Amino acid sequence: MEFWKTVFDLARRKLVGPPILALAVVAGVVGFLIVPAHYTANVVLLVTGPGNTQPAPGEPLSKAGRTNPLLVDSAGLRTTAATLILSVSTPEVLAQLGAPKDGPNKLVIDDGGSNQALFGSGGPFLSITADSPNERTAKDLVVRAQKRVEDELAAKQKELGAPAILYISLVNVTPPSTPEAQLGGKIQTAGIAAVLTLFAGFAAAYAWTLRQARRRVAAGPSTESWTEAVDAVEPRPVLELTPKPDEAPEPEPEPKKEDAPQVGKAQAVDEDSADTQTFPIVK
Repeated sequence: MEFWKTVFDLARRKLVGPPILALAVVAGVVGFLIVPAHYTANVVLLVTGPGNTQPAPGEPLSKAGRTNPLLVDSAGLRTTAATLILSVSTPEVLAQLGAPKDGPNKLVIDDGGSNQALFGSGGPFLSITADSPNERTAKDLVVRAQKRVEDELAAKQKELGAPAILYISLVNVTPPSTPEAQLGGKIQTAGIAAVLTLFAGFAAAYAWTLRQARRRVAAGPSTESWTEAVDAVEPRPVLELTPKPDEAPEPEPEPKKEDAPQVGKAQAVDEDSADTQTFPIVK
């Protein structure tokens, strides 16, 4: 808790907080610029069976009993889609298409699981997604992968001896999309760079302040030195005492007036004293 109080105090200082914040912004901008943008393109294909099993005019009839082995069971189209995915997703084929294992280009071929719009549809779909630092390369990867899937399907049907009239075909559900820039990696790198710069800056400022405080403590063991060292690490708020309003002084008691002798009035004569007075004898 004391650490965070000190950090907040350092952040309020003009020579510490604003420079570190500016440095973090610069680090975030640099991180955003140095990370290359990635572009993604996508195409979705539908594996479909033959729509017309009647031979065209002039085309020889297929022999009786001949069928397409890829359509034997009810899940033949999904099986075909899975077969194509496995055959085209090998590292060798991906490298031929321009997406080697450790290269900057990535190519994903699946049944639509990576596409939220197709998730859980259960249909015989083929989804091809390319990711590349170059916009044109991303689209070229999708086009080349689609052509390779179509060639692979034709080669397998020919190898199995399926009649051409029963060939399975691929239909574009969506055409190859225009590559879109993916800025998630750039934004994430910028955020990490800014946060790390803030942490490193305030940690360095805290360490420097603590070091200065220890030096002050070692310089003199007096109470004033210790107080200054503690305040350097964790300044304490100064409490200002509000003076109370002056109270009216209590009135001093007035001195009692002594009875002054009254002038002009005859003093009473003590009868006893008159008896003791001697008077001269008159002859």
